[in-house]
Amino acid sequence: MAAGPRAAPGGFAEPSTLPRPILSVILPFYRKLAEFERVLPLNAPWLARDGLEVVVAMDDASDEPGLLELVRRWPSIRWNVVVNDTPHAWRPPCRAINVGLRHAEGTYVFVASPESAFAGDAPGIALDAVKDFPGGVAIGRVAFARFADLADPPDVAQAFDALARRPEAMPVHYGSICGPRAAFERIRGYDESLSGWGADDDNLRIRLELDGATLLACDRMRLLHLSFDERPDARNTVLERDPGLALAKCSPAAAIANREGAWGESFSRVAYAHAQRRRRTDEAPGLTPAPPDVPPPPGSVVPVASLHRCRACGRRLHFDPPRPGCAACGAASRAPGSSQPPAAHVRRRPRVACVMQLRNEAAYLPGCLDHLRGHVDAILALDDGSTDATRSLLARDPAVADTLTNAARADHAWNERENKRRLVERALELGFDWVLCCDADERFEEAFLARLRAIAASFRHNDVACVWLVLKELWDSPRHFRQDGIWGRKTRARFFRVPPRVRYDLDRDLHGQWYPDHVRKYGRKVPSGFRLYHLKTIRREDRIRRREFHNALDPQRRFQPSGYDYLAEEPDDLLIVAIEPGREYDFATLPDALRG
Repeated sequence: MAAGPRAAPGGFAEPSTLPRPILSVILPFYRKLAEFERVLPLNAPWLARDGLEVVVAMDDASDEPGLLELVRRWPSIRWNVVVNDTPHAWRPPCRAINVGLRHAEGTYVFVASPESAFAGDAPGIALDAVKDFPGGVAIGRVAFARFADLADPPDVAQAFDALARRPEAMPVHYGSICGPRAAFERIRGYDESLSGWGADDDNLRIRLELDGATLLACDRMRLLHLSFDERPDARNTVLERDPGLALAKCSPAAAIANREGAWGESFSRVAYAHAQRRRRTDEAPGLTPAPPDVPPPPGSVVPVASLHRCRACGRRLHFDPPRPGCAACGAASRAPGSSQPPAAHVRRRPRVACVMQLRNEAAYLPGCLDHLRGHVDAILALDDGSTDATRSLLARDPAVADTLTNAARADHAWNERENKRRLVERALELGFDWVLCCDADERFEEAFLARLRAIAASFRHNDVACVWLVLKELWDSPRHFRQDGIWGRKTRARFFRVPPRVRYDLDRDLHGQWYPDHVRKYGRKVPSGFRLYHLKTIRREDRIRRREFHNALDPQRRFQPSGYDYLAEEPDDLLIVAIEPGREYDFATLPDALRG
């Protein structure tokens, strides 16, 4: 068998030397040599790259000679093989995985079974997700198949998609997990006291969640569990699941398992290590995964709850309401500071902040603040070096909870990305759930503002969502908008859930979107049909001024190749439409100069 490739599409950064890896792939191994020989060539493109190591924790020495012969045929993979010399019957892989955790060097770990083939770059996709969600732990999807079912040559992604469409396919995210190694070590790894087949992964996920981690259902992190035998409905045909044991595993009393210092030490003989392997150090690695060639689709990573259950009645604490007559559920719901998670139907009213970046907007600002008043919990503003009364207007208005400032400068330069980052980051710091983005010369449709909090509350508490509106440019009148050509197709994303991390690396310097990278990558784009009206297109002189402003900002048309002349053009087929009854904005908030 030929050695695997040196690198893979979407691989990790490749330094000139091998520092401590950023990701450790842990494979618990118990008499799976035949399956691993078939799976390794399929996974090698995703394993043979710098920044990644593979730790094989062999819980039985019988396959050691064959495994070592196999790993030597793939020298491009950074191997570490640890072997248990004490014979024993099958047991849950908890001890083996913990041994892998103890020997892993990566800042992050990815746990999978040796007989699972990656349907795409599962380790890289998982790593990208957990780095985007602070405190996140990614869990993937799994499908089950026989080796005989694979095409020749094998196409794992195609086989996974075909199996996932079957009615009997598992509807939950399962089969693999990836997160910071520190999070696993903080709860002392998998519970080594567990016995019997099944629910070991559930137990770990629940304890991670109790420790403060967020479970992330990562749709693109897909693994195909392969075997020589049939596994109908994902059942193990050799080992039976004990319902009593499963309930006990899914209702742990605390996040931490195992005795301190005693876990992960069931065996420790290193049978094979990469020639350039080095001792673990405290310095964090300087490696980051390369950005994906194709951005992940919206909604591909969604925070989810675990299958934590009540030990007394067995209900799923996150999904089922308390059962009448269950003393444990009743006591937990009444106890102050109870660690029992609430059922999903118990919701907190979402807190909404409006964010605004402003420069010399004193003419439009008072009306804008008035039209938002009472519809949002607070207004967060950034005054970008105004030389008019903008700053004093903000200071006097009680609805403005916080004002960020940029100093006034003669050589002022508009920094749209940085302004947006500071505002949304401030909303995150102050604990807001959603942000509404508005410019001083814009007015939202009254029906939208009246439903604003209801729209926010309609989404699940962990749903990364972004609501789009239809932009209408008012023309020659405060009650008419232009509708011909591109003017009838404009939309804006102005209402989104505050993400756990605020960055704008993927945004443009000019004419970018308000939502941060996290929402761009993972958020669901939800069209609302509600309108956002733009006031600075009403007067012809304002349209000409707007055209000249953008031509000066972007003279080479880097951010809009079609240019900006169209902003003031009035062709023969120009179409002007009146605002219909029921679709109005608050006309009383217009500046005095526009009321006529």
